[in-house]
Amino acid sequence: MPGFPTRSLRDAFGPTIINRYPVRSPQYELDGAVIGNLMMAQLTGAGLTAVLAWLVVKIQSSGTTAAIISRDEAWNIEAEISGEFSPPNVVRASAGVLDITYPAQVPDYTDTPVPLTFKGGVAAYLDDNANPLLARVVPDQPYSSHVRVRGWLISGSSQTPTDGTLLIGLV
Repeated sequence: MPGFPTRSLRDAFGPTIINRYPVRSPQYELDGAVIGNLMMAQLTGAGLTAVLAWLVVKIQSSGTTAAIISRDEAWNIEAEISGEFSPPNVVRASAGVLDITYPAQVPDYTDTPVPLTFKGGVAAYLDDNANPLLARVVPDQPYSSHVRVRGWLISGSSQTPTDGTLLIGLV
């Protein structure tokens, strides 16, 4: 069975569970097949919809500096911060624009390198501001381990590219 960052479908968890013996007394016995199959469906659904990586980034208002304040990845189950688990490369491309690049391959649960691709994500400003702030994640086409995050300050009908602190989730 593959592990993160691969998104496992239901059959990766084995065959449909059946009871070895019928439930004789539903008042006192649980139906193992029903509960087990429900758990497998829930695990699959959670794995398909969970973010693979999240990070909080502070974008400086000049230069190409962007500081990672906090981060975590689904394939980094020991929360290591060096070597193959080094932080992603985060670069401020211009006002309100971030380029985030992770390694093209990351280890799965058996330490086997597997390709990493992001299909999208969400981003939200964490700054207090009287005007609304809007951010979005734009994945590469075809999908890769790189995404671009764009952010704007919205004032009336105008949108101004804006730097700030962002919470970013990648799927």
